[in-house]
Amino acid sequence: MLIENSEQIPVGAMIARELITEGACCAYFTELWGGLVFVRPDLVCVKPEEVAEQFIAAMRAAMNGRLAGLPDVLAFFPDGRIVLREAKNVGAKDRLNPQQHEFARVARRLFGVRVDFAVVEWGHKKPNSEVSLAP
Repeated sequence: MLIENSEQIPVGAMIARELITEGACCAYFTELWGGLVFVRPDLVCVKPEEVAEQFIAAMRAAMNGRLAGLPDVLAFFPDGRIVLREAKNVGAKDRLNPQQHEFARVARRLFGVRVDFAVVEWGHKKPNSEVSLAP
């Protein structure tokens, strides 16, 4: 995603920043670069806060040691809410996959209504030049 000075910033960082401004005590975007990496909205890789570590440990245990389907952004609020956001590029026709649905089901089973899921769409849809109106 481009910011005002034409520099690029990962879309997950933008989402995490927004969640911090909404009151999250911590928010990260995640990457699985040979292992789980947590990145703060200021683009610094960090060891996550204890609440995030506990969430990941519970999910990993419930998913037989795997984290397939881990959302792009995790945020934790003082009132106990756990916010999970998946970023999808609409221009690339990016869609949720079965692992992401399974991760969401497991999180809901473990944490109930404390979990807030959403998909954040970004990018631009391709022009409709490929659409044919012929019968």
